[in-house]
Amino acid sequence: MSAPHNYAASGPCRVREELEVWHDERRQRPIPCRHYLPQGIARTPLILFSHGLGGDRDNGERWLRHWASHGYRGLALQHAGSDAAVMAGSPMALRRALTAATTPEQSLARLADLGFVLDEVWRRQATDPAWAGVDLERVGLAGHSYGAVTTQAMAGERRAYGPPVAEPRLRAFLGLSPSARGEEAPLNARFAGIRRPFFCITGTRDDGIGLHDISAADRTVPFRHMPGGDKFLLVLDGAAHMPLAGNPGSRHVLPPRAATAIQGASLAFWEAALGGSQAARTWLCRDFPSTLVPGDTWECK
Repeated sequence: MSAPHNYAASGPCRVREELEVWHDERRQRPIPCRHYLPQGIARTPLILFSHGLGGDRDNGERWLRHWASHGYRGLALQHAGSDAAVMAGSPMALRRALTAATTPEQSLARLADLGFVLDEVWRRQATDPAWAGVDLERVGLAGHSYGAVTTQAMAGERRAYGPPVAEPRLRAFLGLSPSARGEEAPLNARFAGIRRPFFCITGTRDDGIGLHDISAADRTVPFRHMPGGDKFLLVLDGAAHMPLAGNPGSRHVLPPRAATAIQGASLAFWEAALGGSQAARTWLCRDFPSTLVPGDTWECK
């Protein structure tokens, strides 16, 4: 795809949104989805989005609409069992629900959701005219928080539960608020399988939930232990956890300059990793760092 001069600015495509529920009959599991459809583009890459704990298919809207305005079709999934439904109830019930939502079984269910959706995209691309324009050679995955952990697993992170996934149909990955909870394996071995392009985005106030959860500094651990080659890290000064989910209607809002930085850097990443744009890669590595302010961190390897 052609590289725009200003990656942070909205693109030329009008974006239409559609709601749908896909059904995995084998698991008897509904998967609500929100589509972001760029208009006037015959051939589009596709970016899937996985929400964080307690989220839904509306999460990631700010980022997905921006990417779609530049010609990237988006599909935001909702994962039953770790979605907004677990947030209802009393504080004690909520605590139990949150624990149940982060079990290995729920983590594996999320991976299975994505596997089913990829199978369905491939099937629809071959049989449904509405999906015929999706370029199956340019499919990426993004996620926030628990969704970033899901993204790491799909990219090849080795966990204690289940075999490594390293889904071959996905070409590039973006994690907002990534993390490396647990002690399943030495970290270098745990992340050694992530060999495709991966962009980690976090903030200096991106702490976990509760006193004993991970700190903002821990969000950089996945990047530190991934092998080199098309790996990028952006830490934005003052950016907190919930605003990174990209929900425009939320009371949790990023500072405007942080949102602009994410829009620009993330689009350039997709253009380079999925679109093969050398101009985008050059901008990301050479020009983008000059737009940051003291307190921000930018690294690539």
